[in-house]
Amino acid sequence: MTMTQRVFVACSLVTLFARPMAAQDLSVPMTTAAACAPRAAGAGPLSADLPQVVAALDTSVRALYGLRDMVIVNAGTAKGVQAGQRFFVRRRVVSGYESKTGPHAVVTAGSLSITAANEGTSTARIDLACDGIQQWDYLEPWAAPVLPPGVDRADASGELDFSSPSRVLFGDYGRTIGGQGDMMLADIGQSQGASPGARYAIYRDVKVPGVPLAAVGEAIVISVGDTTSILRLTQTRDAITAGDLLIPRRR
Repeated sequence: MTMTQRVFVACSLVTLFARPMAAQDLSVPMTTAAACAPRAAGAGPLSADLPQVVAALDTSVRALYGLRDMVIVNAGTAKGVQAGQRFFVRRRVVSGYESKTGPHAVVTAGSLSITAANEGTSTARIDLACDGIQQWDYLEPWAAPVLPPGVDRADASGELDFSSPSRVLFGDYGRTIGGQGDMMLADIGQSQGASPGARYAIYRDVKVPGVPLAAVGEAIVISVGDTTSILRLTQTRDAITAGDLLIPRRR
């Protein structure tokens, strides 16, 4: 092989392996992270009508299921469950918030698609595994995440409005700390005017007389519920902790 041929082959290999990286859509992992983000539930009991994963469609008895496993759901056509439907798989977790009257931590374990259904039960295939799916995890209707523009970067523009702060609640599994790139819950929802794409600066009250609030990070709202929002931490100067203040950036 001549030197020219070697250079040509080397350049071709670089191009071959570089293309997938260049063409990689950052929204794909971001969308998956948003789908797997923690949620919050009220302090009351879960509805008895929520379908649950009860077993594996397998010859062995298991209580933990993963990607592409077939499972049995304890609801069928009598409760509106039909082949082709997709659901989130979720469960409440024990955390520091379990003993409080406020929102409780909910883990999104993954999603599944119904493959067949009769009147009382259905079978499903797990098509997204954020974590191990467990027996008695419950189902909620699937809604594909829609990412706001600029979710992958920090943006510190806009005037800070300290008149209406909100607070960080918790992260996945009720964790009280988070770092850059993590999803966390905030105690602000549609009823407080939150909207996807809204930017917040994160400040901390160090509780020392005469010492001002300390800037510790930046966040963007991914999605909004009635009383809570999901944030993506776009920049952190310290670990973000439950109770940190969220200061709106007005544009």
